[in-house]
Amino acid sequence: MAAPDLETLLDFETNVESAAKTFLQTATGLSASSAFASLDQDDLILPRISVMFEMGEALDPTDQKTTGSGELEYRKYAGTLNIQIVTDASIDGTPTNHRSIRAKARSAMLLNADNFTTQTGNIVVSGAGTDDVDADYLPISFQNGKQAYIKKNASVQDERIEWNGSEWEIFFEDFPNSVSYFSTDDVATPDLVTTWQVGTNGEAPVPTVTAETILPYYDVNYMRPTGTTFEQDGDLAISTLSYAINVVIRNDAWPT
Repeated sequence: MAAPDLETLLDFETNVESAAKTFLQTATGLSASSAFASLDQDDLILPRISVMFEMGEALDPTDQKTTGSGELEYRKYAGTLNIQIVTDASIDGTPTNHRSIRAKARSAMLLNADNFTTQTGNIVVSGAGTDDVDADYLPISFQNGKQAYIKKNASVQDERIEWNGSEWEIFFEDFPNSVSYFSTDDVATPDLVTTWQVGTNGEAPVPTVTAETILPYYDVNYMRPTGTTFEQDGDLAISTLSYAINVVIRNDAWPT
């Protein structure tokens, strides 16, 4: 999925922290109003989780900026993710609650957990010869027993992806025979299709169709817990969980 501009793509801190807030909130059961990133302004809400991602150095070697490109760029970066859990030690039951939140946060950061790969439910189409279909698609109603999707900010209702009972179809314009791409792969969602074909209203190449994740521009290919600290500051019980992580800019994330 291409970022809208370089500023968005290279804002590693905001993107990583936003994704971490999302999955940690779900994992711990805390409300969205109790999860914070490093630059969020807020009142002191307890209990709370705060996340901070600190960028480190770029990692050798350089890589092709995009597939088939002769332009080389640093795409792999090391960093540190700190997860701070703060509870009110003056309240009965806080030790048990604090330990529970801390353990749930650790569970969410396991290598095989759905953390940075958590899906949003949206579908991303990119790289199509008919570039008007390249977009985010949002889930709408079910068609023939499978989820259908409509193009984000679509100008007409027929800018959509749906299962017609025998094939997945990607539509662009609202007129007969408007199928841009199709597949007979009988799979649950279009991101699982492996054999797209060009339709009557499409042009080669066929698109890449993926499930959108909460971290849309990067892959996290390394994540290791590096330690936990605990302190009590007056009535505040504070645990800080630290992780070394590597993020990699995806080759389709560069702005077009």
